[in-house]
Amino acid sequence: MMRAVLVLSALAAAAAQEVPIPSAPDGFRYNVTSNRTAPVQIEGYFDLMCPDTRAAWPALKSALDSFDPASVAFTMHLFPLPYHHNSYLAAEGATIVGLTASSSPFAWMEAVFAAQEQFGNGATAGMSMTEVIAAFGKLASQSAGVNIPAATFINDMNQVSNDARTRISWKLGCARGVSGTPTFFANGARFSPGGSWSASDWTAFFRQVMGN
Repeated sequence: MMRAVLVLSALAAAAAQEVPIPSAPDGFRYNVTSNRTAPVQIEGYFDLMCPDTRAAWPALKSALDSFDPASVAFTMHLFPLPYHHNSYLAAEGATIVGLTASSSPFAWMEAVFAAQEQFGNGATAGMSMTEVIAAFGKLASQSAGVNIPAATFINDMNQVSNDARTRISWKLGCARGVSGTPTFFANGARFSPGGSWSASDWTAFFRQVMGN
């Protein structure tokens, strides 16, 4: 009897911790013409305040741009790390930008990359969360490809629904065993590119996957 109770308790705990099912597939597609039937599906879990993620993006972007998006598709997932204190706010900003038809979450990502030092732990140590959000709002209003008025951005940052979407995305990453950034999957299988992969390295990898 005791064993049965323990098993049932474990199952109940597991059920309680299940990730809520999102209303649409998680993540942001790099190219609007990308389709989910491309033979090479690359997924990246990114922390927008992570220097390693920032360093990895230019080469990957260059390689992606050299392929037909119907052949190689890329999806970015948000995975803010707690020791980058403003990473969750940056991720929620991406959620907001992604819901704005005229804006690109990748333009937001690159704007945050360019301003990482401005939003780093030390640089914002004396700022309140309200002040940091206001600074992100200014960035959103001034960044090409984003162009969301600061007041609109700040208001959207205070919406529970946007917070919930960002949390679900992070929880989905945890469920897949992600613990650091950047973390990559190719056709659902996790792999570890070298820390200094060039565009040529990515291109060779894409071709290798196509040949499998």
